[in-house]
Parts: sequence; C-alpha cells; structure tokens
Amino acid sequence: EPPSALVSGPGGLDHLEPLIMSAAARLNPGGVLFFEFGFGQKDEVRSLAERADGLGEIRVHNDLAGIPRVLEAHRS
Repeated sequence: EPPSALVSGPGGLDHLEPLIMSAAARLNPGGVLFFEFGFGQKDEVRSLAERADGLGEIRVHNDLAGIPRVLEAHRS
C-alpha cells in the first residue's frame, strides 16, 4: 500500500472525507459510490456519507471475516 493509503490524518479520514463530500457531484444520475475503509471507521464514514449532499441509500457491507469494510452510497 502507498503511505497515503495507510496514513490519512489523525482520524484516518483525511483522504476519504473530500471523496465522500464531492461524490454526488461526480456521479451520474443513479450512480453508486463504493469504497473500502479501515477497521473501526464504520461510524465516522457512515456519518460523513449521511451528511453529504446528494447521497442516500447508504449501506455498510462486511468483509468475509464479518468486519464492516465497504460503504455503498447512491446518488439521490
């Protein structure tokens, strides 16, 4: 992994926050955002997606070990 994928600010979300907040503006109508996040970041990532304008139908998917790992958000 590149260092930027492993070190993203004190909370580990410095790279994900701008991606989430600008996602709806970059998605086509009906588009879906999927991305992986780190262990223990579920609540923070879900909260960001819920606050982002234009995103809805937010779901979190577990990996094969049952750990919350992937966020799904649809352009609303």
